Amino acid sequence: MTRKGFGTSATGRTGGEPLLAIVGRPNVGKSTLFNRLIGGRKAIVEDTPGVTRDTNIGEAEWGGVSFVVMDTGGLEVEAPSEGITDKVRRQIRKAVDQADVLLFVVDGKVPVHPDDLEVVRILRKTEKPILCAVNKIDTNAHAENVYPYYRLGLDPLMPISAEHGIGVGDLLDSVVERLPSSRSAGADTAEEAPIKVAVVGRPNVGKSTLVNSLLGEERQLVDERPGTTRDAIDTPFTWRGNPFLLIDTAGIRKKAKVTVVLEKIAVIKALQSLERCDVALLMLDAGEGVGVQDAQIGRYILEKEKSVVILMNKWDLMRGKGRSSRKTLDEVRDHLPHLRFAPVVPISARTGYNMVKALEQVQQVQAASHMRVPTGELNRLLEEAVKAHPPPSEGSRLRKLNYITQVKGAPPTFLVFGNLSRKPETSYQRYLVNRIRSRFGFEGVPLRLVFRKKS
Repeated sequence: MTRKGFGTSATGRTGGEPLLAIVGRPNVGKSTLFNRLIGGRKAIVEDTPGVTRDTNIGEAEWGGVSFVVMDTGGLEVEAPSEGITDKVRRQIRKAVDQADVLLFVVDGKVPVHPDDLEVVRILRKTEKPILCAVNKIDTNAHAENVYPYYRLGLDPLMPISAEHGIGVGDLLDSVVERLPSSRSAGADTAEEAPIKVAVVGRPNVGKSTLVNSLLGEERQLVDERPGTTRDAIDTPFTWRGNPFLLIDTAGIRKKAKVTVVLEKIAVIKALQSLERCDVALLMLDAGEGVGVQDAQIGRYILEKEKSVVILMNKWDLMRGKGRSSRKTLDEVRDHLPHLRFAPVVPISARTGYNMVKALEQVQQVQAASHMRVPTGELNRLLEEAVKAHPPPSEGSRLRKLNYITQVKGAPPTFLVFGNLSRKPETSYQRYLVNRIRSRFGFEGVPLRLVFRKKS
């Protein structure tokens, strides 16, 4: 099915920062170099060939010039044109088409591979600037390994060690020289910050399909086999003039079922993506309902105190199943009592059903997380709540709650003063949180109460 996306991908190259695409055969060190250029460990790095499948995007800056770096999967020229390999190849073609400068990475510890010559032939057809980084030149003794690569006919050859950072500064100098219309870093400080949205859930619930549906292109690889997505992939995205950053993550399975090292790393990356997101989209499979692992992922979200929207995906497959929509959605809240405050949106990532509503909910939840409630209104609510249901006494001493004020947002945090030597029981804290929600909203947003003894 070919369908337009709901927004505009920031890498559609209609403007903005220039783009550098890293290409090359599997296991030559592209992801290590990508991490080095963006100054972090965003891409998964492992000695196993084919670790990177999706294109991964990051921001880099050198000499006052900012640009976008795109890491791509390993290009295997002679591999069969089917399954995952063919999808990776299409992703690389798209990255090459979008790029302003191409960075071709080869392995300086092995002889020139026939595929290297074929990849160069393909890249030359683009008539774009091409730089060749001969990687894994870790010591002076390895320097002579560069000379065989002059067969590629590329100039200059840049000997580097992505792992140790050797030669990367010279490489970046050459990259910046070839970037078109480079802008100084910090030139866009007045631009609106994007809403960072992490898409999380069990394997094969449709997370990558959701991202592709929003973008209107196959940015993330989609396959029926679980585990296709490995990295946490960032994709800038604009909808109705509002910037988003979509973070597609690997499926999170039960710890006992995660045995492969790569999958363990991918799950860690998925959980880390919750650290840096504003809103988590918890995706469920409507046909399978809420499982134990879905509830556990929900607890991960709550532990990180992140705003959340629950998406019931594959809703188009629910017709004729003999269950009412309302009953199905109510069951979600019953099975996820710790996320009862989160909105539940039935969607179909495949057909696009209710995707606009899902994005609207993300915006509403993000706005709610930054909402501030006047102190006067909060204290009127506290007085009413305590009068209706006083806090349990502390031994023979009556507890009093005297004053409440909001001290921050994201998550909204409320400071409560009283005569307490310790905070009230969890059930009473939950009672106060529910009263705050009932009065002021905060749908999809976790609330934090901090208790302090009045001096």
